[in-house]
Parts: sequence; structure tokens; C-alpha cells
Amino acid sequence: MSEAAAQDRVTIRVPQLDVELKVPRRATPLEVMDRLPRPLGFQPAAVLLDGQLQHLTTRLYVDGVLEFLSGETREGGRVYRRSLVALLTLAARTLFPTGRLKVQHSFGKGVFCTVDLKRTLRRSDVEALQTEMRRLVAEDVPIERIVVPLPEALEKFRAQGSDSKLALLEPSQREAIPLCRVKNVVELWNGPFFPRTGWVRDFTLRYYEPGFVLHYPYWMNPGVMPPEKDQPKLFRVFQEYERWGAILGLETVGELNRRIIDGQGGEVVLIAEALHEKKIAEVADEVRARFPQTRVVLIAGPSASGKTTFARRLSVQLRVAGLTPHAISLDDYFVDRDLTPRDEHGELDFEALHAIDVALFNQHLLGLLQGDQVTIPRFDFKTGSRRADGHRMRLGPQDIIVIEGIHGLNDGLTAQVPASMKYRVYCSALTHLSLDRETSMSTTDTRLLRRIVRDRLFRGYSAEETLTRWPSVNRGEYRNIFPFQEDADLMFNSALVYEHAALAAYALPSLLTVRPGSPVYVEARRLVNLLGYFLGIPSERIPATSILREFIGGSSFHN
Repeated sequence: MSEAAAQDRVTIRVPQLDVELKVPRRATPLEVMDRLPRPLGFQPAAVLLDGQLQHLTTRLYVDGVLEFLSGETREGGRVYRRSLVALLTLAARTLFPTGRLKVQHSFGKGVFCTVDLKRTLRRSDVEALQTEMRRLVAEDVPIERIVVPLPEALEKFRAQGSDSKLALLEPSQREAIPLCRVKNVVELWNGPFFPRTGWVRDFTLRYYEPGFVLHYPYWMNPGVMPPEKDQPKLFRVFQEYERWGAILGLETVGELNRRIIDGQGGEVVLIAEALHEKKIAEVADEVRARFPQTRVVLIAGPSASGKTTFARRLSVQLRVAGLTPHAISLDDYFVDRDLTPRDEHGELDFEALHAIDVALFNQHLLGLLQGDQVTIPRFDFKTGSRRADGHRMRLGPQDIIVIEGIHGLNDGLTAQVPASMKYRVYCSALTHLSLDRETSMSTTDTRLLRRIVRDRLFRGYSAEETLTRWPSVNRGEYRNIFPFQEDADLMFNSALVYEHAALAAYALPSLLTVRPGSPVYVEARRLVNLLGYFLGIPSERIPATSILREFIGGSSFHN
């Protein structure tokens, strides 16, 4: 090999196969894959290049370490979804050039979407849309990454009629904007896509009035379509939040930013908080209407859903309705630590139902409901044991019990209490706000950002530590909370349309401490990029009763 040819090559190490290759400068990871001495054993979705997330067609200019990411990773799942939505967007623009697609929110194992056609969307429209998507898969056209100056990006979106993207980018100070291009349609590049439409093979569209559900494989089981499952109560709460968005005149981040620029951020906060208070008052009125038959309110929800503040605000509204609430903490009914069940890894499982002394809990509940005086225990977390020197409780004629905890919807927790005596509330942060019309925002991200902020401010955990723990938290939620959410009598959406704009100032400093090389660096950068789209709302505008105060401090409900 000549000296000139040698200088025009780079050294790429692939630790997954323990190999090192010399490849031409400007080669892509796909081309590196073709040169590997043996197969990877999976089809990659993206790569880490020296710890930085990159797409499979990025050019390699310098020596580096290349790690291929399979579809069985969380980021691989995101690549699949982004590529699928790009395919859907192109199909919708082809079939309905004057229509407006909106990718709204997660729904079961899919995502709910609508198309504004100035008429009712029909089942036949959805079938045609799926057929067009299949045709584009068979055509196997490239999905390209291009980078253009900001004015050119704005012009492309203006010509395309993408008003939501214009609103998102117009306040931007960025000089260049990365875009995804499929044929004649461009979208924002917010992470890697597949290199071609032919890679997006597994999906179905199901008509679900007034729109449709886009189903696709879960990232932990790529290639396998999950069963379709209706969740009517969850769907109704999302639709309610859509109506709240209409009241506020906000559907996308760009619209929120414009309101902030116009000096209306404070008004957005006040209306969003008023909608919460109105809903909580309605819950209290419904509980009051069921009283005295209903004497126990059970509140459950995933991590950082705001259920603690919700429980306290509900207690205030119950007092307004003429009832006297009494809170019971499930934490005080933990079994002694040496009796705590263990998970599949042999670790103590404090989130398992039987980490709680269910028998004693039911005994005390029944005693209270029968008019007996009960001594509520107190759990000592330092010693890991329950103490008997708790407080005494007896219910009066207008008293009601309020219990908040992850197992509140699981009938196994209160098996001995008649169903007619229980009112069950599922609380979660189900944001309806979208980045733009074609890019929905993860409801899980909302809770994750809340937890990152709370952990840093009040628990001494860094963003890196919180991000590292988060998958384990999610596994517990899928086991102990989500299977029971449709059993709730009511779902309360704790999301606030302005909260990312308020959380950014707290979350960004912590996220930016996560350095390259950390196992959660890619996740931290993804959240940094997301928050970068939001203009800020100062915390001084947030009321002391807000659910958001549970995470940023200053709550009137905390001593």
C-alpha cells in the first residue's frame, strides 16, 4: 500500500468482536460491517462512535471505537419508531396532501395519531395509509441525513406547510439544522434513523375513532408485534388533556415558546394550574357523592407522577366537600427487612406487594371501617423494622381514609375491603404537548425529568445515578402499576403543559455533568437536546400548591 493510500485510511476498533480494521477515510459503519471477519449476529439500528450516538451512514474521518447497537436496546427502539413515523409522514403527505397528520401520544403498545382532513377520518383512509406505507417499504428508498443553514431549514418547512416546525425553529440561535429527508419530505433529525425505508418492516395501523393507532414491536422484542389492547380509560384522559390544550391554545412546543416570547407565560401557568384544581375538585365531589358507602380513597401511580401532592390537594378539596380525610402511609406497613421478598437477581424487592404486611394492613382497615380504634404502626427505616409506637386512629362519622402508594389499584392490597367502599385513582403525567405535529413527546420522559430534578435537589443523587436506576424503576412499574391502571375509577393527569420550560433550568446543569464514557451519556444528551427546544419559565411564577413544587421545592404541603 502506498504512503498516500495509507494516510487515506482510518483505524476502527470494534470491541464487540475484538477486531481492529483499516478502512477508507469517509467509510460508513455499514461499510465497516461488510468488512467484519464474522457477522455481528444482529441487524444494527445505530452505532456509538467513541461513545457518541451516530447513524449507520455517518462518515468516519478519524480513528475511533465503533459499537453497534441492536434493535433490542432502548435507543434501537427509538430508531425504529423515528423511522416508522418518517415513513408514516411521507405516506400521509402522499395520500392527503392538504391533510394534517398529528402523531399525538403513546397508547398501549403503539401511538395514537390523527389526520385532519376537514372531514371525519374513515376506516378506508387508514387502510389506504397502511397500503401506501407498505409500498414505500417495498420501494426501499434512502432515508438521508442532511445539514442545512437555519434559514434554508425554515424555507423548506415553510414550503412544506410545516407550521409547527417553523414555530419550533424560529427562536433558535443555531446556525445549522440537521434534517431527515425521505424523497421530497424533510423532518427534524432528533436522533438516528434507519438508512432505508425497507428496514421498517413490522407495523400495523388500526382504525380507532377519531384517528388510528400505529402499532410496532417493543424494543425488547424486535420483529414481534405485541397484541393490540384497548385502554378506554387511559384514552379518555388523553382526550381530556387534548381539550385542556385547546383551552390553552397549545399543542406544540413552538406554540408554547411563542406565548412565552409574547409575555404570556404567566397566564399559561395560571390556566394550567386552574385546570388541575378544577379536576381535583371534581374528584372530591365524586367521592363525596359516594359517601358514606365509600370510605377509602386509594391513589396509585408510577414514580414522579405527583401522587403525593395530588393526595394532599385532594384532601383539601375533601374538606371543602365536608369530609375529614385521614392519610395512611403504606410505608409504615413494610415487613421487617429480613422478611422482605427478593427479586430474580436476589436483591431486596421493596416494590413487591408482599414487601407490605398485607394481612395487618387489611386487619387495620377493616377495624377502622367498623368503628374500632386502631394503632397505626411506624416503620423505622434505619433499623429496617416496624415499631408499634405509632399513632392511634378512629374514624368519625364524616371521616374518610386516603391511602397513597404504588399498589393502590391492586385488589390484592385491600382484598378484605368490599369494592363498594373503595374509590381508586390512577395518577400519572401524560403530557399531550408535542415537539411538533409529527414528533410526540414521551410521557415517561416527563416523569424522568421530574425525578432527575428532585433527586438532585433533595436526595443527593446526580443525574447519572438517577438515569442508571431508571430502567429498574420502569421494570417495577410494568410489574406493579401499569397492569392495574384500567381498574381505576378515575385517572388524573398530573402533567402541566408548561413544566418542561420550568424544569429545564433545574435539569440541564445536572444532565450536563454526565460525561462521555458513562453508560447513560447517550440518554443524558438526548434529554439535553430535548430541553434545548424550550424557552424558560421562571419558577417564581409557579404556585406553592403546584404538583411541580413536589420536585423543585417550595411546596406549601411540605413542612
